[in-house]
Amino acid sequence: MPRRPLVTALLILVAVGLLANPVWFFPAEGETRYTYTRVPVEVQENRLAYDPPDSSNFSVISLNDLEGIGCDYTDHHTLPRGCEYDTYLVENGPVGTSYGEYRVSGPQFVYLNGSYYKRLKYDVERVSPHRVRAELAENASALPSDPEYESFAVNLVRHGGTRRSTMPPQDHVLGRIYKVHDGYYAVALVEAAPLDRPFVSPLIRLLLGAVGVGLLIWARYRVMNERENRVGTS
Repeated sequence: MPRRPLVTALLILVAVGLLANPVWFFPAEGETRYTYTRVPVEVQENRLAYDPPDSSNFSVISLNDLEGIGCDYTDHHTLPRGCEYDTYLVENGPVGTSYGEYRVSGPQFVYLNGSYYKRLKYDVERVSPHRVRAELAENASALPSDPEYESFAVNLVRHGGTRRSTMPPQDHVLGRIYKVHDGYYAVALVEAAPLDRPFVSPLIRLLLGAVGVGLLIWARYRVMNERENRVGTS
């Protein structure tokens, strides 16, 4: 007799565990995991570019995706007013103004008509892609080398390989240029795929829940049967 309540309690405990399987049985199943790697930032045909992994051909990523570079548009009708101002400076030279202090807003460099320009006070200066890359690059080799404190992107560009993360693509991560010793790198997205482990599916979760319900019904039957036996023996 003393074992009957213990068995019933175990049935209830297992049933609750099965019903709560989404909490403990691979709870992240179905969530997207992102795979990143580092790729070299090179100068191709007088333009900065990097080759995304598994690409069938060399692809020049939109320079607006690189931090610090703006106005990389092929259709000049869609340029924002700031880029129209840069276009005017390229074609007509510096402008005069009666205003005092002026700070360059937006990206430090722009890409217009096939060339790079550095934004100055009321003017732009044509520069080479090598200079753009060098000035924008963050020297990852000079940063503290403590894996516990360095950022995800810095760790990746310093050590190479691939990394999986729950962090979705962010412009300030993918678009930043890093210098590692004598090379220049950026972080690129390799794959975005949901977690899909064998034997983990909505059907399996439903079956586990159904078994949990069955165990609860069995436990309830045992409790009611035990009460009837006590009433009958009293």
